[in-house]
Amino acid sequence: MSDEHTNSNGEVDSDDAAEPEEAVESEDGHPSLVLVLAGVAGFGILIGTGALIGVEAYTVDWDGEVELVSEGETVETFSVVHADTQSEKESGLGGVSELEAGTGMLFLHDEMRTFTYAMPRMEFDIDILFIDDSCVIQAVHEADAPTGNETGVEPHHQYRGVGKYVLEVPKGAASGVVEPGDSVRIDGGCEA
Repeated sequence: MSDEHTNSNGEVDSDDAAEPEEAVESEDGHPSLVLVLAGVAGFGILIGTGALIGVEAYTVDWDGEVELVSEGETVETFSVVHADTQSEKESGLGGVSELEAGTGMLFLHDEMRTFTYAMPRMEFDIDILFIDDSCVIQAVHEADAPTGNETGVEPHHQYRGVGKYVLEVPKGAASGVVEPGDSVRIDGGCEA
């Protein structure tokens, strides 16, 4: 079974995107992420950050926390938004103007398998962590946002890994902090 998918357009259409809003604070005092949704934009890899759908801006409250654990000690904690529907997985962080320190997006998959994540419509660099169903980090990638005429689906913008969970955080927040074999704690999910 292939984990790479294309939509009917087969390419990224960055000209239709509305400008995203910035992060705001929710009623409970936690930061919220505002996503701006534009018309459906095609792209080469479905699973991962990228194309936005819909036509309006809305605020997403943080769904929980993920702790990075190295040698039994918590080394970093992130407030995360869960991406568990197909629509949320397709949208990812694409079109978001920035990701504040200590925040991220956690992709929740039904089963552990190999996934390919790409960078269409990304405006900033991120770290991508592939995490197995036992909360063990399988891969950590430093992912650069596309530049110039790049679409974000070129081979050098595709990141593969085996996992049930995939965590996207600001670049440098995980790379150099944890490595494959370290673990995570996920609220409502697995424990390291």
